[in-house]
Amino acid sequence: MYSTIRCFLNSIKTSGIKNKQELLRAKTLFEGEQKERSRLGRELHDGIGSMLLAMNRQLEQYKSKHCAAGEDRDLDQIITMLNSTTRELRNTVHNLIPETLVLQGLEEAINNFCQQINREKKLEIQLYINGNWSEVNNDISLNIFRIVQELVQNIIKHSSATIAAINIVLLDGHVKMIVEDNGKGINKLSKSKGTGLKNINWRVASLEGIMSVESIVDKGTIIHISIPYQHTMA
Repeated sequence: MYSTIRCFLNSIKTSGIKNKQELLRAKTLFEGEQKERSRLGRELHDGIGSMLLAMNRQLEQYKSKHCAAGEDRDLDQIITMLNSTTRELRNTVHNLIPETLVLQGLEEAINNFCQQINREKKLEIQLYINGNWSEVNNDISLNIFRIVQELVQNIIKHSSATIAAINIVLLDGHVKMIVEDNGKGINKLSKSKGTGLKNINWRVASLEGIMSVESIVDKGTIIHISIPYQHTMA
């Protein structure tokens, strides 16, 4: 995407994380976070999701009984807004519940997430993902999905980038990921973006992976991630 100058950000280098107890705490934290995401996702799906569908059905029934075709534009607008809200809730639930990712497959889940971001015009994402993801166990797949989510949200919040490129492949028993953006880069004095990347780095480290960052101010950032994966049982 652009030429870069290597910037060593020691505060977020995986090689600097040596305390196994801290890594264990981080792993436990991420597992607890996922359980909470799953709980919220199911509550949204079973509670608010069911209520929205019931409201939609009732409005459609009222319209068919009491309104001629094209007679009530206000009601049509309400139904359209309700349908849009239901779709947004469905997207949120899909991003929260890991079972959905398992059913879709990692490649499809990441594709859908990136397309959602593109539709919202928050950021233009160019995605390349390739590999036999059935070989990767569910725990690693879920964490890869979370890492992509966190990286994209970090770019949107802090980089002022307009374009990001995400490349994910399986190579030599590792998930290899390169994420580039054309944003303002990382200033060592900037704590906000550094904190976001540090959290991502902890997730990578908890998977025994490696993460490195290249950045130049006003040019952008490239993040390299390599995570070993375990083959699923045949």
